Amino acid sequence: WGWEPLKKLLSWLLRWPFWQRLSARIAALPPYGALATFAIPIMVDESIKIIGLIQMARGHVAWGIAIIVIAKIIGTALVASIYNITEPQLLQLPWFARFHAWWIPWKNQMMAKVRSTPFWQRMTAHLHATRQLLVSFFVRLKAWLSHIRKH
Repeated sequence: WGWEPLKKLLSWLLRWPFWQRLSARIAALPPYGALATFAIPIMVDESIKIIGLIQMARGHVAWGIAIIVIAKIIGTALVASIYNITEPQLLQLPWFARFHAWWIPWKNQMMAKVRSTPFWQRMTAHLHATRQLLVSFFVRLKAWLSHIRKH
């Protein structure tokens, strides 16, 4: 559930010529090169989260939580983007293809169960309402600022 929204959020970045060239080079890698490209950001992300835990253990709880949350958001977006680029090569690896064939249906089944819970449905409704409030607020703010500039 987190990959798709983050991919959309970073889609603007992927339109830049540098990232388009990099994506093309990644897509041209052989299967194990694609696996390394996919695995490296995961390892870096997990290492950064450990730094967040160390900060928390040293009494810097807010910094630790911030590091972990930022690493999670950026790491998930990066891994999702790289996965989408490397998936065809990864599926050429027999062991990866077997794991993928098991993982995707299982994940979809689990997400369907989670999404059917009253808690998930309430949270989704609250998030949607909050988003609508924020959009409305920024539309009014933009109109108000436009009105102030005219006067």
